[in-house]
Amino acid sequence: MRRPTALLALTVSFACAQDPPPLGDVTRSDSFLLAATKIGLPPVVRSVDSLPEAESLGARSLVAFCGQCHAVPAPSFHSAGDWPIVLRRMWLRMDHLAPDYRVGVPSTGERHALLQYLQGHALAVADNLPDHPGRDTFVRVCSQCHALPDPRTHTTADWPVVFLRMRENMTRMHVSAPDQAETTAILGFLERSTIVPGSRR
Repeated sequence: MRRPTALLALTVSFACAQDPPPLGDVTRSDSFLLAATKIGLPPVVRSVDSLPEAESLGARSLVAFCGQCHAVPAPSFHSAGDWPIVLRRMWLRMDHLAPDYRVGVPSTGERHALLQYLQGHALAVADNLPDHPGRDTFVRVCSQCHALPDPRTHTTADWPVVFLRMRENMTRMHVSAPDQAETTAILGFLERSTIVPGSRR
């Protein structure tokens, strides 16, 4: 496993590899800030029309402001409790970028609408997890980065794909990823805990 300093090195190398933008007085810290947004990005929203309530102010603000620097994140990428923290971090970054980058900054009303929208369509968080084998491994591994998702968020067919994406995110962010035994335990727990489409379980 790489040491955490590798993340800083990756950020610096990405920023330094870019040609200087043909803009005015842009600081080096701004370049690092923009480069950092490209590390460990959330899943890409394939189509804006696929967003829930795509015509709402919240959805339009998500596309207009978040899509300026990186792929538009799915509202379900974070829980309702996590989104305020994530948005505050993003807004601080936007507020401190030099004007020459021409990054649009949301108004107070747009920020409020965006937060409400993301919380309204956020990741469904687990309430009382069933006591199936693998439960403790699921809790320990998956809570390293985010709130624990409700196993019913995805089907038994979808969970392996979602798990693989999460594991790749962990590797990219230099978070301890599950080994083969832990992977088997987590997927087994999710399979037992997920409601299979068409079943009455």
